[in-house]
Formats: sequence, C-alpha cells, structure tokens
Amino acid sequence: VRMLADLSLVGCYNMSTVPEKKRAQLLLDSAKKNLRDMAFFGLTEYQRKTQFLFERTFHLRFIRPFMQYNSTRAAGVDLDNSTIQRIEELNELDMELYDYARDLFQQRYQFTRQRERRQLRLKNHLQPGHRGPGLG
Repeated sequence: VRMLADLSLVGCYNMSTVPEKKRAQLLLDSAKKNLRDMAFFGLTEYQRKTQFLFERTFHLRFIRPFMQYNSTRAAGVDLDNSTIQRIEELNELDMELYDYARDLFQQRYQFTRQRERRQLRLKNHLQPGHRGPGLG
C-alpha cells in the first residue's frame, strides 16, 4: 500500500501524527486513488489481458503474445494455518488493495473489449456493400 499511497497525507514515516487505524485507511484510500488515476497497470496472473490493455492504452503491439505461467516457487511451500493467518493479518491492507486492483483491472478490460467490439461493428456496418439485417 505504501508504494502507491501519498505518504504526505499521514506525515510520511512519522507514526505519531495520525492514529494507526486512521493512518491505514488514509494510505489505502490514497493508494486506490493513485491506482485509479494510472493510465495503465497490469496483473501478473492475467498476462494476456494485461497485454491487451497495454496495447490498447498505448496504441502499441507486441511482437509475441505474453506467456502465462501459473506456478510459483511459493506454491510449493507448505504453511500451517496459524502462519497463513498471521501473514494475512500483516498484509491485510495489501490484500484489500489487491482485491480492489483486480476488480478495477477487470472493469477496464471489459470496458476496452466492449468498446473495441462496438467499433468493429460500426466499421463493418459502414463498409460499402454492407447490407443491414434483413436486407439480404
């Protein structure tokens, strides 16, 4: 969260100026706003969708499609439930930001796909020789 948040809202790293709960919420809200304001961001587990959005956002094309790898070294580590719970507690804000980022990413992807489909339909409709439905 701190990497995306405006730390000046809470006195940078001075922990005494704002109570911890309020500080955490301010940082999370700031990080969400900064994420919304970014022209583009991608998510590792959605490589193809990330590529699609990048190409449409910046009007560039990659030579090759992104590869999606779904396994990690961390996936091979077994942790007991109490350790998992502690990790989740310590990363609660980051997990909430990630859920928000994933939702925002999916919204942007769906919006961009729908816009592209509308443009394609309009282009096909306006081509010479195109006959509308029922004019065959």
